[in-house]
Amino acid sequence: MRVLHGTGPAGLAGMAPVAGSLIRPLLPFRREELAQYVLERGIEWWDDPANREPRHLRSWLRHELVPQIESRFPDLARDMVGLASQAAGNRAAWDALLDVLPEVRWRDDPDGGSVAAAVLAGYDSCLAGALVQAIARRLGCPLGSTRAARVVEFAVRGRSGAILELPRGWRVEIAFERLRFLRPAPDRSVSPITVADVPSGTRRWGSWTVTWTPEAAPERQQREGTRAWFVPGMLTVRPGRAGDRIVPLGGTGHRSVVRCLQEAKVPRSQRGHWPVVEAEGRVVWIPGVCRSNDLLPAQGTEAVRVDVGYS
Repeated sequence: MRVLHGTGPAGLAGMAPVAGSLIRPLLPFRREELAQYVLERGIEWWDDPANREPRHLRSWLRHELVPQIESRFPDLARDMVGLASQAAGNRAAWDALLDVLPEVRWRDDPDGGSVAAAVLAGYDSCLAGALVQAIARRLGCPLGSTRAARVVEFAVRGRSGAILELPRGWRVEIAFERLRFLRPAPDRSVSPITVADVPSGTRRWGSWTVTWTPEAAPERQQREGTRAWFVPGMLTVRPGRAGDRIVPLGGTGHRSVVRCLQEAKVPRSQRGHWPVVEAEGRVVWIPGVCRSNDLLPAQGTEAVRVDVGYS
């Protein structure tokens, strides 16, 4: 069935016995073996009538086409299992190459995965295409050889900030010398939310979780941390806006929020969904990027601790 649909070599591997948390312990057994097992033990089973309905391709193949082929090639089932085993081994080998080729520099990202763009672009087109398909399989992105070739061509052009749209909401982006495969973005609101209007709580903001609680202020705060303490008051989490500026912790002058995100190597595709914390019209924090000098509580005084995490 995969061949008739034009699959590539990796598609011939068929179902995996273990896929994440899904385990298929009955794959090694033929239908006849399973039927004999339940009959001998008097176990009830469900006989799906769709399995005999020829309008379904799998049923037509199983009941009409395969018996005709087996009349000339009686070892068809054994040979197809052998082919699937070889294809599975080949697919596993390409996947392993992502981790054993140091120059590829594979990295799991919160929204997908990425490799070194220039290295991939420098490979032979066949090797690069096979690695791109291995990346897509690892992430669960549907990608055939034609679209894999487009991704390789995209990497060769190497224009930072460019985005290539792929099927089912997937995207590929070049950012800071990396080729990033981005999962479809969840449909989550990034409208402003209020933090610290009650003593403690947790709120969702896009793909982020914001938690706050009363806690005495520490002696020091991290400039690039995802936890910060503020003088008690109303805080707002919102997307960045054109012209936003911040006074970095320990600094004296204002810096643009966009510049801070660039220096922290936040890809362009993420900047519009990166949280900015505002108080009284001033940007006081870019979580994970830059804490400001504003609303710094003195050590040991009453404060609001805010934690922001990507999920």
